[in-house]
Amino acid sequence: EKIIRHAPRQRQTLLFSATLSKEIVSLGRKFLRTPKHVQLASTVKPEFLNQSYYQTSSDQKLQTLLHLLKRERSLALVFCNRKHKTEAVAKQLSRSGIKARCLNGGMTQQQRERVTADFRYKTFNVLVATDVAARGLHIDDISHVYNYDIPRDIESYTHRVGRTARAGNHGKAISLVDHGEDKRFFKQILSAYHGAIEMKTVHDGEHAS
Repeated sequence: EKIIRHAPRQRQTLLFSATLSKEIVSLGRKFLRTPKHVQLASTVKPEFLNQSYYQTSSDQKLQTLLHLLKRERSLALVFCNRKHKTEAVAKQLSRSGIKARCLNGGMTQQQRERVTADFRYKTFNVLVATDVAARGLHIDDISHVYNYDIPRDIESYTHRVGRTARAGNHGKAISLVDHGEDKRFFKQILSAYHGAIEMKTVHDGEHAS
């Protein structure tokens, strides 16, 4: 809005967005005049994306993630809701023998670019990130997305799981659902996805459907 105040009244205005939240739609209505709407087809095929979740507790969440990551050694993206959590989880994973680094808004642009490049070139295979840092992250080889923390809205969940199953590849999106707020927000996601997300359990260290 500050930039537009300094722009000439006679102009062409184009608005681009990966997602259309209520705020962005409102912004478009305010500044666009009789716009043409162009929507690109999704590169993610729903049938290529396998979605599941595990019911866990705060003291078991890390162990559940470790168990799953040790079974699946492909390129994985782990989402947390806070930057300090990304740092803590990445450090704990590294101590357990998993090559992990974090990506969050508290890092400089140069640091974020370096971590993203190292992840793209598979210098390490688990990236622990916040939503803000992972916006616009397009890496076709990501095989697994883990929601270590449950996002607070359906749009964020959709954005997260869309980081895998790209460019014709298959992918898995796995959520770790704690009690309390996690459970409350995940109910909204389950309702929106109408049975597309399967519940799984971990018994005695083994992964069972």
